[in-house]
Amino acid sequence: MTRADAVRAGNRRIWEGKACVLCGGARPAENVEHAPPKSIFHGKIRPEGYAFASCKRCNNGSGHLDALAAFVCMSGRNEILFGGCKPSTHEINLARSVARAFPKIYKRMTSTPISTPVGLITGHATKLELTEKTSQNFAKWSAKQAYAYWSEENKACLSAEAVVGIVMLTNDRKADKFPNEMAKLLGSGRTMTHGKKSFGSQFFYRYSRNPEQGITLIQAVYHESTGFFALIDELNKHPELQSKIPFRFKTSNAMGIHMIYPKSRSRLLFG
Repeated sequence: MTRADAVRAGNRRIWEGKACVLCGGARPAENVEHAPPKSIFHGKIRPEGYAFASCKRCNNGSGHLDALAAFVCMSGRNEILFGGCKPSTHEINLARSVARAFPKIYKRMTSTPISTPVGLITGHATKLELTEKTSQNFAKWSAKQAYAYWSEENKACLSAEAVVGIVMLTNDRKADKFPNEMAKLLGSGRTMTHGKKSFGSQFFYRYSRNPEQGITLIQAVYHESTGFFALIDELNKHPELQSKIPFRFKTSNAMGIHMIYPKSRSRLLFG
């Protein structure tokens, strides 16, 4: 058996006889979805794990969003924003791929001074502000990750009743207070390992669920700078919490994951 045959056989064991975790469990799985995707890791070196049963409709055609999310997360790294390192070959290739699929990613790029509490300027950093459309695309990608992480924790499919609210997290100092307060309720982080090497600096998520209330909180962070906060209202019974979240999603057999409430705004990767 070749390596490719072994990979296909391993993937088949993951999805065969199961339902798609991304559209409410109504459709039979046909292949494997990886969350987070390989492109979000340096050099596309992804450790094993976090592979999910998916139907072809939910899995196919999402590569451009994977590339966009990877590029945004890597661009938000402090060493990039502060000019401490040059982009890698993988990041350059991501930029080219994203440029072909998305005409405009950033609303504006400016240089901003870095100062001490007493006002002494110690350097400059790049401030990147995403366009409204990029923010929405990142939110849709994040919702897909949230469905997968919920499935990982519960070994089940999140139902079509659920509403998944997404807030983009950045290292903007003016970040939303609500997700920051909710994040305090979360436990220790989960990450991926390869042998003894932890990939926590590239990806981790934290999770908390209240089954009585039907509320799940997820915080995912990529490259220690960018990520998302998800509030999942599993039975769609908490509109007062949903109203605090700018992007909301549901899933269905007919449409897969889709946005049900956009609240237009762009986000800063640094500020």
